[in-house]
Amino acid sequence: MAVEEFAHGHHYGDYSGVVFYGPPIGGFWLTRLAVSDRYMRPLFCSVLNRAWREGGPAPRFAVEWNAVAGWRDSGLCEVVTN
Repeated sequence: MAVEEFAHGHHYGDYSGVVFYGPPIGGFWLTRLAVSDRYMRPLFCSVLNRAWREGGPAPRFAVEWNAVAGWRDSGLCEVVTN
C-alpha cells in the first residue's frame, strides 16, 4: 500500500493524520477513512458535542483524543464502536 498523503493543497504543516478502517471483509480492510490533522479537531469536536448534547456516551476514541491520551500515541490499534 502506498504512503498516505495528507497534505491538502498548499496548507503548511498538514503532513499527518489518522486512517480509520472498516471491518475486515475476507481478511482485507477494504473501506477506509483518512482524516488529516487539519480536520481532526472539527470532526472529533462534533462527535463529542453531539454525544454530550444528547446525554449519551461519547465514543472512547474521541474521549481519548480530547484527553490527549490513549490510542493516538500507540500507533495501530482497534477502535471498538458501540
